[in-house]
Amino acid sequence: MIEELLTQLLSTLEDDLSDTRLLSCRVLRQLFLNHSGGGLDHHVGGLDQDRLHRIYPDLLRRLDDGCDDVRIAAAQTFSQYMKCFDHRGYNVALYRAHIEAIYHGLLIHLDDQDAEIQLSVLGMELQY
Repeated sequence: MIEELLTQLLSTLEDDLSDTRLLSCRVLRQLFLNHSGGGLDHHVGGLDQDRLHRIYPDLLRRLDDGCDDVRIAAAQTFSQYMKCFDHRGYNVALYRAHIEAIYHGLLIHLDDQDAEIQLSVLGMELQY
C-alpha cells in the first residue's frame, strides 16, 4: 500500500497546480512524521532506506518551485524526511552518492532569497 501511495504523491508533486503540489508536500510531511515516530503510527511500514532515497530528488525540485508556499512546505517536508533514516544502521560508504546529492541540493538553499527556507534548511538534522 505504501508503494502505491508514494507513487501517487510523487506524481502529484509535479502537478501543474501549485495547490496540488502544496498538498502533496503536506501529506508527505505527515507520512514522514508518522514514520519517524512523531505521529501516532511509528511504523508506517515500507519506508526503507532505498525507498527514501528515491524520494529526495522530487523534494529537492520542489525547493525550486515557482510558488513560495510550495517551497516552504517542501523545506518543512525535507526536514521531517531527514528524521526517517535509521542513522545507527545507515551505511555511509554505500550511500555516499545519495548523501552528497542531498547535501549539495540543500546547501544551495542556504543562500535562498526567502529567510524561512534558509532557516528550514539550516535547522535540519543532517547527521550521518
